[in-house]
Amino acid sequence: IKIVADSVTDSHASIALDGKTQGVVSLSVPSLTKSDEEFAGKYVEEDFFSKLEMNIRKVQNFTHQKVTAIRKDLADIDARVEAYLKTEDKSKSELKSLKKDVSEIGTTFIRLEKFVNMNFTGFYKILKKHDKSLPLSQPCRPFYMARLHNQSWVRGDYSNVLVTLSRIHGSLRGDTEGKQVESGKQDFVRSTKKYWVRVEDVSEVKHLVLQHLPVFLQKNMGGESDSQLINSVYLDNAQLELYHGRLDKAPRAIALRLRWYGTGGPGLVFVERKTHEDSWTGDVSVKERFAINESQVMEFLSGHFDLDEEEKKLVAKGQSEDQISDWKSLVYSTIQAINSKQLVPTLRTQCMRT
Repeated sequence: IKIVADSVTDSHASIALDGKTQGVVSLSVPSLTKSDEEFAGKYVEEDFFSKLEMNIRKVQNFTHQKVTAIRKDLADIDARVEAYLKTEDKSKSELKSLKKDVSEIGTTFIRLEKFVNMNFTGFYKILKKHDKSLPLSQPCRPFYMARLHNQSWVRGDYSNVLVTLSRIHGSLRGDTEGKQVESGKQDFVRSTKKYWVRVEDVSEVKHLVLQHLPVFLQKNMGGESDSQLINSVYLDNAQLELYHGRLDKAPRAIALRLRWYGTGGPGLVFVERKTHEDSWTGDVSVKERFAINESQVMEFLSGHFDLDEEEKKLVAKGQSEDQISDWKSLVYSTIQAINSKQLVPTLRTQCMRT
């Protein structure tokens, strides 16, 4: 990085001192000596770009080598863990050694990410200094920043490393897999705490958490991942009645939204209703939702949703009468809210949940 930075200064010197060769004379600037001319011609701007490209390749090759080594170490320790779990007489010292080794692999991965972030910032500052030092030259920062963003060591998705680390830690803890319960209506009563985490610290926080809790895997087009794109369309009216109700935390204030997951067109869309309750009343806030096909969204919003046909599908799936009754109650009340409050799609949001 220092070599590339020096070449920025040297290129600036060569351009500034090159005036003598063009017959330009300034009485306020001493004439160049022979050694000055040799030094001025030693570096040209092409040297800067050459060194920049060389250092980008060095970071690329180093990152690739380290990620390959980390994945190999994970495969090795995964085999060791599998063999350990099959043994009848499990040694506590071996368990401790396995936990230590897998934790060190995770720490190596976090250090590699910090290395990548540090170099990305270094390249950015060098390019910024180049354009500032050579105002008459063609700015190169926009072009090279676009190139950097396309480098595999910048845009690469290495989340599978954290997923594998989580699975290995889970095996050592003896975690068991839960079962998903299928129902037409889904209820969520949750107590959550949210924290602001800087982007550069996300992986480190994940690594700390996965040593104690399993990573929640989410299905997407590429299989399973620890992150997922969430698309939401919020319903409201011209007065933004639902928005202000939630903002003021009015009792029984609701939020209605359509939500689907992943990239591309949605196949399944969740209609979600969140209801706020004041904690001092003894009631708890709840999120309720049910799923419809993407082709049914406009029918649902316009009041032409075929409830009887959907009820037959739930019966065919083996849903109980109580489950179907809860589903119908939620659908009816949601449709009633849309019609009475004249709700329409108002705001769309996207975020990556990880």
